[in-house]
Amino acid sequence: MGRFIVTATTSVTIVPSSFDSANSHNNNVSNTSNACKGTDSTASYAAHYLVTGANQKSWSYYNFDCSNIPRKAIINSVTCTFRASSSDKNTSRMKNGFGQVSIGTDKIGTSAATFSNSSTYTVETADTGNYVFTREDLDNIKIYFEIERGDKQTTSTSLYYRIYGAELVVNYSTGYYEYDIAVSSQTEYATIIQSAYTVSEGSDINIDVQISDKDRVVIEDNSDEISSAFTLVTGTTYRYLLADVQEDHLILLSTNPQSMDYLFFKQNGQWIRARKIYKKQSNIWVEHDLTWVLNNDIFN
Repeated sequence: MGRFIVTATTSVTIVPSSFDSANSHNNNVSNTSNACKGTDSTASYAAHYLVTGANQKSWSYYNFDCSNIPRKAIINSVTCTFRASSSDKNTSRMKNGFGQVSIGTDKIGTSAATFSNSSTYTVETADTGNYVFTREDLDNIKIYFEIERGDKQTTSTSLYYRIYGAELVVNYSTGYYEYDIAVSSQTEYATIIQSAYTVSEGSDINIDVQISDKDRVVIEDNSDEISSAFTLVTGTTYRYLLADVQEDHLILLSTNPQSMDYLFFKQNGQWIRARKIYKKQSNIWVEHDLTWVLNNDIFN
């Protein structure tokens, strides 16, 4: 996955950009743009009228626009605060409401940040638990408000909850990734010019290898054969271009099994390749390779 190199850390405060009517559930709403501001004022608010029926829930989502945060930013923390209240002090008519962060319609943390009918309209901080936010989460991050009716005045359409504003504080780091390029040889027919490289994300890099016998070498990049990317000529140093590096790479040089010499025996009219070669020495069967067989007269 590479290593992320931090070059700057930034905090931004974002207020709601719009009311998400498609996912909200209220009897009626008014002045939703009044909620699209910070938490420092109680002069104006958005009103959300409760659906009718005993113990029925009403809820609202507001969107945050985080498009100015770089796509490859690392999100260090997200804090969400809001200011809200309800229109009735009697909890038999309106229970306490709460605010919560959500990714889409998936709620994060708990509903611990509550609001009620109060002259203070205090700023509350939504609980996000131990959730680790990603940059992709911010593409669909919202604040969610919910309140429940009591069991009195269940048909009244005048009960509502007020949203004065909200703030999303995002702390993030920007920078770039570094990747490791390792070159490893498992063959005697190629020589590594440089075995390790460190490359910045998106960079181009040249990998040089020296081939002593082109017919006996297979070159792989992350398990994909790339020998065709080299015009292999014996005794020449070759260069392989890794363009726009976005991951770690292992360049592996190995012996081409199709080029190896093998020992065959004729059996029942067919030539069968010997898988292993043994010779008995001092009453012990000892395994040998083909080079030893060719250099010794083992059949006499």
